[in-house]
Amino acid sequence: MRRLNWEIVTMEPPVQNSLGYIQAKAHTLVMGFTDDVVLEVVGDAATATIDVRSISRYGNHDIGTNAARIDALFDEIREGIRKGEQPVIEAEPGVPIPTRKTPR
Repeated sequence: MRRLNWEIVTMEPPVQNSLGYIQAKAHTLVMGFTDDVVLEVVGDAATATIDVRSISRYGNHDIGTNAARIDALFDEIREGIRKGEQPVIEAEPGVPIPTRKTPR
């Protein structure tokens, strides 16, 4: 996510097939508008299912920006798989990783 220049707001890694998530903010290149990005991940060390949403906070049309943002994320994931990288979820400085107290 750092390579995509997204600011992580909150995150919780998936544990034992429970849902993990990342909430982030991204900014458009030209006007700097803030868009919200949410990733939900469930799986184990071998497989995972990822649900990604990106939505503009302003206006009705994004001229394909949100779709391009999601495509860029999956390009990064594919490249990581190709290189044999292991997924790492680390807290950004000042970003809390909440502890789930009750199942969702």
